[in-house]
Amino acid sequence: MKAKSFSNLFFLISFLLALIVGCSVEDDSKTGCDCESKETITGSAILSPSNDSYSFSVYNEKGGFVADGACHANMTIKFYWADSASAATNERPAITYQFESVFGYFLYDETSNFDGKKYVFQSNVNEADDKSHPQGSSYGIRVEYDANNANQRQIICEFKIVYLTYDQSAWDNGCK
Repeated sequence: MKAKSFSNLFFLISFLLALIVGCSVEDDSKTGCDCESKETITGSAILSPSNDSYSFSVYNEKGGFVADGACHANMTIKFYWADSASAATNERPAITYQFESVFGYFLYDETSNFDGKKYVFQSNVNEADDKSHPQGSSYGIRVEYDANNANQRQIICEFKIVYLTYDQSAWDNGCK
């Protein structure tokens, strides 16, 4: 009788341990955006009446639709007056800009900060083209000099785009 009790107790303990271990094992496989490599591109431009527009994009910098449109890209523009006297004022430089993708544009907010020498105006977005359709895409920032800028001063623009490189196998096979 003692052997049967011991056997039942052993079975119960084994069952509970298997249950605990089985419940704690998680599937840590990942797919899509979690598997793709992060890339960063940066650039700058000086806008003026003679150089009145500029387009900075993944497509232009990398030569194709290499960003994953289903994954978020973080796009930032910083801009300020090129001459130090104007940059020390909080007058906003006279430009318009747009954060773009192949399928449209993104809304944004703008801030300004004084770094001790100049006021820097900044805006950024963190958005995806279309999360339901992973495919090669491009993200970009288009900027234009305001032709109504009466003082005709130069404006420095700095760009940064952080994106994930499109990889179909990341969506098909995943990664660990």
